[in-house]
Amino acid sequence: MAERLVACAVSEGDQSESASFGIFVHDCIHEYLLACIAANQESHWSTLRQIVVNQFYRTPRGLGPERLDEAQDLLDRFAHTHLAELDTLLYLQGGEPALEYTMKLDVGWAIITGTVDRMDRIDGDDRDDPPRIVRATDYKSQWAQSPHLFQGRTYAQLTFAQPWAASLEEFHWMPDPFKLRSDPREGVIVYRRGDLDEWWVETLAGLRQRWDLRVSGRARPTGGAACTYCALRYSCPSALPVARDIPENVDQAVELVGEWIRFDLSRKLRGESLAAWFNNHAPIQVGGYEVGYLEPRDERFVASDPMGIVNHLNSMGLDGAAALKSIIDQTKIPSVVKPLLVEAKVARMERGKATFRRRKVGAPGDEE
Repeated sequence: MAERLVACAVSEGDQSESASFGIFVHDCIHEYLLACIAANQESHWSTLRQIVVNQFYRTPRGLGPERLDEAQDLLDRFAHTHLAELDTLLYLQGGEPALEYTMKLDVGWAIITGTVDRMDRIDGDDRDDPPRIVRATDYKSQWAQSPHLFQGRTYAQLTFAQPWAASLEEFHWMPDPFKLRSDPREGVIVYRRGDLDEWWVETLAGLRQRWDLRVSGRARPTGGAACTYCALRYSCPSALPVARDIPENVDQAVELVGEWIRFDLSRKLRGESLAAWFNNHAPIQVGGYEVGYLEPRDERFVASDPMGIVNHLNSMGLDGAAALKSIIDQTKIPSVVKPLLVEAKVARMERGKATFRRRKVGAPGDEE
């Protein structure tokens, strides 16, 4: 809520199906880690199916039955890529493990709260001594990858203010988008005590202004970063168009994908039809655009003698070699030769990062 207030003082929390599913997945992870603790094992795969089923039917969440298998796949992925790390898990006063650990801080005009999925002490000191360094992990069940800076900074300040953290020197913030199968340790951000004090004072002052504006009834919707996860995005006149079109469930997503495919096909057909017509007609102007077979307005530099250019640059006292770029045209390399080049360690085969796209089901490659 604090983060949304910065962007829009009237923003409301999203109670959509996507939000409910995220809470469901987090509840499953929490119960799974508790099962690992109870069994004193780093993994406990035999409990996975029962945990998901129990969590799904125990609490009504507005989720359709198809989300049960999706959650099962997610928890399987989590359990097979994460150990429980029982040796580093922080235990609080009373012996409670720091899982789904909620911190509170009274700032006078409000009580700031934040819940971390788990917290570990990573200082290597005797566990009977107060912790000096802790790491907070926040499991992200969406595909997006982000450092979540506002959340991490807020959790850092909340942690430093806890009674048990008087000896705490460092707070490590680690968002874990486990869907992406990436190493979350590569995105860890370290905050030392005092690093964020000035930011914290400024932020609380700004939030107070936003909150006063909200409760006074003078706040007006602004549109922006808060729209994507705001419950008012379908009715608010200031909501960003992209936020309004974000689907809430699988059925809506299927409908939008169908429209996307039809629009692409329609766009292609219109382009081909217009190209055929304009092949025998002069360009025209429509809505501020020129349409037709148009000659480029700008000339472009074309190197007709690359080595001649290098020699001329050298004669001018410049580094001609720096302007020369060598590339490999992969279309000129036979497919049967490529494995041999990889074996010779002059090339490699790799997959890029996951990107949003569409491709035909069962196709051998990545063609759309």
